[in-house]
Formats: sequence, C-alpha cells, structure tokens
Amino acid sequence: YLQRPEPDRYPIRTPSRKAAITGRLQLTDLSSIIADKRSYFQRWPERGYNVHDESVMVTCANERCMVSGTYDWVVRSLPRHKQAKGVARFSYTIAIGPNPKIIAESSKVVR
Repeated sequence: YLQRPEPDRYPIRTPSRKAAITGRLQLTDLSSIIADKRSYFQRWPERGYNVHDESVMVTCANERCMVSGTYDWVVRSLPRHKQAKGVARFSYTIAIGPNPKIIAESSKVVR
C-alpha cells in the first residue's frame, strides 16, 4: 500500500537541472536479491528500525519518486549471542502508477 506523503510532514523537492547521480548503479536479478535478503534475515532474525522523520526527503518527477533519509537500526541473533546497532542512510526509487513498485534501492551504514 503506497500513499503520497503528507506535504507538511516530508518536504517534497523537484530536481534541478544540475542534479547528478553519484555512486554506481548495479543491476541485480530478482533471485540474487531474494537470496541476499533471505541470508540476512536468517543471520539476524530479530530486527528493529526507527526512521528519523526529519531526515526524510521525497523528490518526484516523470512518474518516479525517490525517497531518502536516515534511520537507526538494531539486529540480534540469540542463537549466535550477537547484536549490532547503528545508523544508516536509505534511498528508494519508486515507479508511481496504477501498480507502484520499488525499482531501485540502496542503503549504507554511516556508523
């Protein structure tokens, strides 16, 4: 279920002509994505996330929206007696239309 964000909650920006793509794009097939997610969920069966509301930015153009921000995360595995936590950046590109879908995603741990 996808809903347009409330205008007063998350600032919506329109891209400028000088907008540039940084980093590198990598196409990944669906089976690799599912295998990677499955491995992560098995390694860390307990997970918690808290998005920093003030960090969320939404930019929409040409039937696509990019949503980015930061969040706190904590993961735990009782069988392995391990826990980790930190802060990460996220970015999703969503194709808007009759059947909205995520067409790109990325995240990076910042601490």
